[in-house]
This record gives sequence, structure tokens and C-alpha cells, in this order.
Amino acid sequence: MVNSLCRVRCGNRADRKPAYLNDKLNVDWAPTLKLGHVKVLLSPSAATDIYNRVLGRLKKRKRHDAVETLASLQDVMVDDQIFLT
Repeated sequence: MVNSLCRVRCGNRADRKPAYLNDKLNVDWAPTLKLGHVKVLLSPSAATDIYNRVLGRLKKRKRHDAVETLASLQDVMVDDQIFLT
């Protein structure tokens, strides 16, 4: 027995077939061909440049994290010296 709510909500999905390519008014139509993606091949020099930029960003991030850690430790040491005097 099929639930009457399912029959209303599903809209006889078992009877549906894929839409034709140019049938854009069909509810089952969706573009699946030529979605605009083009595979881009990089030259070796461009790939090397991208890799070097990524490495530079990673080094800069590590340096920034180290500076923040040192600054927070220095603040703690200054606060401890204030309490000691």
C-alpha cells in the first residue's frame, strides 16, 4: 500500500524519465554537459611559482605564530615581575 502523502509529494517519480537536452521547461532538466569547467594545464615555471608562493605563505604564517607566542610569553613574564616587586 502506498502512502497517500507520498503520492502527493513524490508526484509519481517512478514514471519520470530523464528530460531531453533542450527541454528546459521539464522539472527533471538540469545541465550536465559543458558546465564551463576547462582543465588548465600550467607550464612548469608557473607551477613552480605557485609552489614557491605557497611555501612563502606557510613560512610567514609560522613566523607570525612564533612572534605571537613570544609576545604572549613576554606579557606573562612582565606581569609576573610586576607582582614580584
